[in-house]
Amino acid sequence: MTYRALALLSLVPAAALAAPLDRPLDFHPSSPVRANRVGGAGRVYPKSAPVGGVEQAGEIVIIEGDSDLVSDDGMGNFAIDSSTGQQTLITDRFFSAYPDQFDEIIVFTTFDDTGTPGAAAYEISVRQDVMGIGRAILDDSPAWSANNHFLAAFVDMMRWDSWESFGVPISDPASPLYSTLGQEFAHRWLSTMHYVDGTGANSAAMLGRAGQHWASTLQTNASVMDGNQIVDNGDGSFTITDSFRRYSPLDLYGMGLLDASGVPPWFRVAGATKTDGTPIDPTIPNLRRGQKILGTREDITIDQVIAAEGPRMPPPASAQHAFRVAWALLTRPGERASEVLDIAAKLELSRHVWEQKFLEFTGGLGTMCTQVSAPCGAPLAQFTGGAIVEAGGNHNGVVEPGEPVWVEFQLTNSSGADAKSVTVSAFGDVVGGQADTTVATLPSVGATEVPFLGTVPADAACGVPITVEGESVVGGNTFRGFVQVTPGLTELVSSTFERDAGPFVADANRRDDAAANGWQWGVPQGYRRFGTAQPTGGHESSRCWFTGLESAPRGSNASALGHGTSRLWSLPLDVSRTYLPSIRYYAWYVAVDTSTQQGMVPPPEVASLVLEGSADRGTSWVELDRVSGFDNSWRQRDVALDGKLPLDGALVLRFTVANLAPNLFIEAGLDDISISTLTESCNPNPPPPLATPTTASASGCQLAGRAPPAPAAPALILLALAALLFRAARPRRR
Repeated sequence: MTYRALALLSLVPAAALAAPLDRPLDFHPSSPVRANRVGGAGRVYPKSAPVGGVEQAGEIVIIEGDSDLVSDDGMGNFAIDSSTGQQTLITDRFFSAYPDQFDEIIVFTTFDDTGTPGAAAYEISVRQDVMGIGRAILDDSPAWSANNHFLAAFVDMMRWDSWESFGVPISDPASPLYSTLGQEFAHRWLSTMHYVDGTGANSAAMLGRAGQHWASTLQTNASVMDGNQIVDNGDGSFTITDSFRRYSPLDLYGMGLLDASGVPPWFRVAGATKTDGTPIDPTIPNLRRGQKILGTREDITIDQVIAAEGPRMPPPASAQHAFRVAWALLTRPGERASEVLDIAAKLELSRHVWEQKFLEFTGGLGTMCTQVSAPCGAPLAQFTGGAIVEAGGNHNGVVEPGEPVWVEFQLTNSSGADAKSVTVSAFGDVVGGQADTTVATLPSVGATEVPFLGTVPADAACGVPITVEGESVVGGNTFRGFVQVTPGLTELVSSTFERDAGPFVADANRRDDAAANGWQWGVPQGYRRFGTAQPTGGHESSRCWFTGLESAPRGSNASALGHGTSRLWSLPLDVSRTYLPSIRYYAWYVAVDTSTQQGMVPPPEVASLVLEGSADRGTSWVELDRVSGFDNSWRQRDVALDGKLPLDGALVLRFTVANLAPNLFIEAGLDDISISTLTESCNPNPPPPLATPTTASASGCQLAGRAPPAPAAPALILLALAALLFRAARPRRR
């Protein structure tokens, strides 16, 4: 059988197989995705979705992706395409809502950016006005925005949760996110400096990968620019003691944070070899901490750099030391801002960590502000939450067209200074165009709720999200927020699996034949293989369904799915009164053929996680979704049910994971499964009203009475009992 080849280098963002997993890696972008786009002057971008909005959650800017900003190859692959200038279009969209006050824009995505294959992150310089650092003067700002003459760089940090595949949350200061971001932020200055060597020649021997990073054999005090901390053992040998930890004194000089007089001498290891005599390529950052190398020490001073490049201009004494950047989250086309608020909340925590890490990286010589609404230190009135809820109508807990609603915003001030006379405004059809109020004082380190009363337009479309924008103004600074609601949308079933296993049972018909580690409910114990093979918990909480919960020793398959098949069944779910229902779930899936040293991704027919549905209690099945390949992160899956199978009775779901070939390593997980539907009032052809039920008393008499319109719970209980009886009566297969 033929498998698709996938080198392990593609599975983890490492420079080489020998490199430690926390090493950052960046490339200049190259984009293979070219989907239905016409380039050049007057280019036209056919839109498969409406133009995305620009929203804000805390101090994270959410840019809703559309076909202008994100390329789609029609097969589920998305890309920021540099060949058509999508980085500039993203920047334009950002500046449509924010002033030109930011040194760099740091973009994270909710999707794998296939426009830069193999890259963990990259930077594109927009403006470079410093001399004496080995870089040419550059000003491409007019090409990036008609009104933009301040932005210096665009940074793409790629899919936000790729940084959690290392087993460390992005809010943890130990995450490799920060050393990588430190590198990308500083690429506008670093690392291209030459020096005049002992022979009087202009030398590039300090440079490593792509001529844009330091050589691995350069002693840089563990610079984040690919450098190492190297100790001279005094006997012709040297030891690598640390890496990717901070900016070196030479880095700080190039960034304008440290005067030349403060840069001590350093050295490089010339003619470096491993202890067995194998030559070391200094352009490959694959030296490990604790590794010993051999070579000749060459001492270098800042005067030698200045002799080659000239003095830094402007000098550090008059250079910028305080920086302000914007953190933005770019969604895939069609993904709304309200769907990624949990991601924005994690980035909100991380941006604070980045401010502290930058201070640490620079030894206190530079400061970083990541607020987009106001300069750091100003009083704040940030939008940190909110909702649109019923204020009348039919009181069924679902916002529907024509109903009165409360629009609620939460404002928070974490600045340490009271915010006085805060003007709060809400904009949108729900509040009749605009509504205003004033909060006299928002105390430092305090929060308050600000409600507005409105009405959902009677002609609002069910299933189409509506947005109410919020603005607060204090001290001349404007803070933005939003709340979204989808009229008529409600959840029929929702299982987070934190407290219980939900309406699911493994091996319901006792016919599973996986040799080991079939579906189990609980807390998975994380371990690494080919990257993070198994996480240390579920999508949002600790418990989930996973193919075996135990960890595995290094290099072992002990926790992976054994050869065979394992199935997870739902109890019958009553969908008879639903309208346009859909399923959302989060999947984790890792499949690798281990028969080769590189590792191969098996084809879908050999190894997949398959979702099926049955409308006849399991007699026949319809495939609804399939997950395959290698994706060691929790990924959202959305599946529309309408038109795929009958929805006039009970629905049974079945998740099947199979290991059907030798040498396969498979780990799969499921979490946060829900079925959403539009309410009956949205249905242009609603089902007939429920018949008036009768209830038998103990004596056999009939008690008349109308049952309340609770949708699925009673039926679910009855169907669940029936399913359990069916299971108990069925003979066990041996």
